[in-house]
Amino acid sequence: MKTVSLSIDIDPLVCYYAIHGLRESPRVDHDPVIISALPRFLTTLSGFSVRATFFVTASAFCSETLPVLKKITEGGHEIANHSYAHNYAFSRMGDAQIEADIRRNHALLAEQFGFESTGFRSPGYNSSVGVVRSLKQMGYAYDSSLFPSFVYNAAKWLIMQKKKLDGTPSCSMINAFSDSFASGQPAFIEKYITDRYTSGDLLELPITTLLPPLGIPLIGTAITMFPELMLNLMLALSSRMDFVNIEMHALDLCELQDSSAFKPLEKKQRDLAVSVACKHRRLCTVIDYYRSKGFAFKTLGEVALLKRAALKL
Repeated sequence: MKTVSLSIDIDPLVCYYAIHGLRESPRVDHDPVIISALPRFLTTLSGFSVRATFFVTASAFCSETLPVLKKITEGGHEIANHSYAHNYAFSRMGDAQIEADIRRNHALLAEQFGFESTGFRSPGYNSSVGVVRSLKQMGYAYDSSLFPSFVYNAAKWLIMQKKKLDGTPSCSMINAFSDSFASGQPAFIEKYITDRYTSGDLLELPITTLLPPLGIPLIGTAITMFPELMLNLMLALSSRMDFVNIEMHALDLCELQDSSAFKPLEKKQRDLAVSVACKHRRLCTVIDYYRSKGFAFKTLGEVALLKRAALKL
């Protein structure tokens, strides 16, 4: 069975300020990334009867955001762990700090959503031996942090250098550039996300990229920003795969008009200039495409169960 997953990272607005080296901090109580974008995702997915995986960081919890976030489980979607603080240097913390952060987020997700998370994604796609060790100790079923894209990491590195020269250093980082050239196939891992075993306790479900070693990323930015011809080509290439893991961010369904808090990002986060209507049409096109090609939409948790069974045969 050919399967496709939509995995959506709920990164709070403060993360984007940090990425772009902005010194001021946005309000955390009325976060437009959550308040405005999340209901749009949920409405769209409900219209297609598609269940997705949402990677949530509990540092975004407050009286205004929690009621919106709780609609995720009300819609039958999966809640996965995205660390507590979304620290971009997460993978470089000590092992004890890493495990404490993951456990703290896990406990808060269980408390607020009544959902025991079995999947994890590291902030900024950066993982480490300590992260994998903690996930194994906690009995997690899968990780989905591997993003094998030379194109993405090269562009990210260049932007980071430019920001450093401009005096607005980014909090973003690249932990291991070699991850760009890793296999994009699901596999069991033991010590690091690039390990490849046919059996084990923890499964890696990489984010889908195309044309290795370039690794053209089939992510939210590609869906909402790339020329239509290029997106159609990427969809056609991905349709040859047995499993497609499309990673998006809640910000992918935001626009500048949603909040004055987006104003400092106007010239830095170019996708905010694209209208929500246009982004929504693109997302619907993608869902329709995979349905027409016979793909079944599954949460990453469901895929992990299927892959674990298949890999152990």
